[in-house]
Amino acid sequence: MNHPAADSLARQYREFLDWPELCARLAAQAESSRGEVACRALPLCESAAEARERMADVTELQTLLRLGESLPALGFPEIEAHLQGVAQGAPLGPEELRQVADFCETAASARRFYGRIASQDPRMQAPRMSKLAASLGYHDELVRMARETFDAAGELRDGASPDLGRLRR
Repeated sequence: MNHPAADSLARQYREFLDWPELCARLAAQAESSRGEVACRALPLCESAAEARERMADVTELQTLLRLGESLPALGFPEIEAHLQGVAQGAPLGPEELRQVADFCETAASARRFYGRIASQDPRMQAPRMSKLAASLGYHDELVRMARETFDAAGELRDGASPDLGRLRR
């Protein structure tokens, strides 16, 4: 249970640092509604060690930006509801499957980016971000199957199955 004096002190720290304004400005840069909510709820670090860890992450990204790198876009589509439906046995429709594939491609793009920069230039080492990106999972086969099955409009491709192509012809 939190102590009222500790809560008051934490509130004073947040106000002194303009924390709510900083979080709101960060949230305005978010590429998804989930990211926006996470930015607005970002807590202050619990310890100096945690603050140093976060600053090390920021320093890696800042170094890449100063060297002229464009960081990968991380506009993840909102797929939590789709995943919950699948867990309950509901099939995904073309649009939902496209969103899941887009999510997986975004993760793969981040993995490729940090893998590429690690081998390019010693000044662009970002071991913390590379480790984080490497943990995003590999779903390339799912993406390939979704792209081969549905076109950009969400329609089944003729080549989705031999019988479908033959019947449509």
